[in-house]
Amino acid sequence: MDLEIIKDNKSYLLSDYDIHVQDIRVSSIPLITNRQEIDGFPGSLDYGSYYGDRPITVDFYIKARDDHDYPHLRDLLFELLVDTKPYYIREVRTTGEYEDDSYCKQKKVESYVNGKQYHVAVNNTIDLDQVMKVGFGTIEYLTSGLPFAESIYTTKELNDTGYSALVEKYGLVDGINSDNTKYKFTERNFTIWNAGNVTVEPETMYLKITTTGTNGVLEMRNKTTGDTFKVNATFGGDLVIDGKNTQLNGVNVLRDTNKRYISLASGANEFEVIGQFTDITIDFRFYYK
Repeated sequence: MDLEIIKDNKSYLLSDYDIHVQDIRVSSIPLITNRQEIDGFPGSLDYGSYYGDRPITVDFYIKARDDHDYPHLRDLLFELLVDTKPYYIREVRTTGEYEDDSYCKQKKVESYVNGKQYHVAVNNTIDLDQVMKVGFGTIEYLTSGLPFAESIYTTKELNDTGYSALVEKYGLVDGINSDNTKYKFTERNFTIWNAGNVTVEPETMYLKITTTGTNGVLEMRNKTTGDTFKVNATFGGDLVIDGKNTQLNGVNVLRDTNKRYISLASGANEFEVIGQFTDITIDFRFYYK
């Protein structure tokens, strides 16, 4: 078992620094419910729920060469894990593969659990319990920003490279539909597959739609969600909808739109595009509860 840390455009495994992970506990996302009790009435009124921050707990130990080496390894641990800025983590776990047809030999392989990562921040003071030259500790994370796991890749990368079960970054349990890995289209009607189990909402999640060769007048419909985006500008060019930012030929044209955005439901999303364009690319990440 291991943990990958991804920050400052670098990644490393804790095992690379003699930090041994014993357990990784990823909790479900807590639901925070607004309720109101009314005197004289049974129960309470439920005004709906929203997601809180997801806790992730990692138990580990460090093993120094001797008692003098112990504080150096301890300080390195703090340097690697404690940061005022959030960073990404990924789970690495052990699988067993038989070396031959016998059941006596088994080769253990460390591999990523899936193609998912969590954006987290440290939420505790790490206090090591030292026994001789070994120190045991726990780091408690809370997700920072969105509480969902997210794919380490985007759909543009999936479209450009093609899906392969042999490529480690594309997890076998990520929900990818091998028959729907196309995210760049020249057709007016097409299907977008959202492999995540969470609706992608551009107000808070990564979603970038690029349409080339428009004349400034375009209508885009997600018939699955009922969302419709319209733009009616006096000039043409490449249209880029990046989250809530809408630009045509590099110029902000939000005032020339209907000020609506396209969301992507989990699973298949049926699209229709009306107007002049050359091609359209829908780039986003998959999100998971």
